[in-house]
Amino acid sequence: MSLDFLARGPEEQCALMGNYNVAWELKTDVQAGAYLVASSPEMFSVAQAESIRALSLGLETIPTDVLNAAVGAELNAAAMRHEVWIPLRHRAASLLSALALLNARCEAFLSTEVPE
Repeated sequence: MSLDFLARGPEEQCALMGNYNVAWELKTDVQAGAYLVASSPEMFSVAQAESIRALSLGLETIPTDVLNAAVGAELNAAAMRHEVWIPLRHRAASLLSALALLNARCEAFLSTEVPE
């Protein structure tokens, strides 16, 4: 879900994230994907794992002033409009495509009803 949010435009990102510390929250949420690769490498192809790690490293380039605490639509949208997010949004969209089959399998698994 956070990868999907990262791929969207600034105003939509802020609305989806509740206009509260959007830059910091989105950065840390997406970077959790690197943990998934490290803990379950067999789930990902080499290309997928490299793309996840590259996105995580890209998120490290966000200036600290963009990650300042922010409450409200305008402050958060201003942070998310920073130019550093543009290539990260593109990477996130590409990664979503690369992970589409894996995401579909996860969604199917999570929507399976458990017998009582």
